[in-house]
Amino acid sequence: MKRIMLGSCVVLFGSLLMLGCTTDNVMSTKTNANIFRGTPGPVRPASDNKVYLTKEQIHEKDGYKVLGEISVSNLRKDGEDKILQKIGNRAWEVGADAVMQVSVWWQPTTEAWAAPQGFGIAIKLDKNSTVDLTKYDGKWWNAYKEPEVKKPEQQIDG
Repeated sequence: MKRIMLGSCVVLFGSLLMLGCTTDNVMSTKTNANIFRGTPGPVRPASDNKVYLTKEQIHEKDGYKVLGEISVSNLRKDGEDKILQKIGNRAWEVGADAVMQVSVWWQPTTEAWAAPQGFGIAIKLDKNSTVDLTKYDGKWWNAYKEPEVKKPEQQIDG
């Protein structure tokens, strides 16, 4: 009887130990994710590639339509700017003018101790909207502009 109880305890403890080692975000366990949940707006011309990203909630009286939620992740340790760029790119793809309630956090993934993840709500401004997005704390992003990579300095042998 004691052996059965001891065996059951070992199995239970082992199961709990294995569950504790899993990541809590399913989207980051297999590949880098770029997910949109919602209804895309009209396609924007390539020349109109600016998207405003803000952590704030834009007031409804300012006149906009919520297109949906954007979730992005990286498996590897990249900077927050790369995640913000992914959010901006995805927002532009779905026809959004801005993304509100943007958040970036770090969490364990299958390939890194911690990697950046991001979330935001894509919105399309109404035709008659007179909102000044810059009154909200945020930044304009150019969709599909890769972050600058500094080239290593060349050594000149004297």
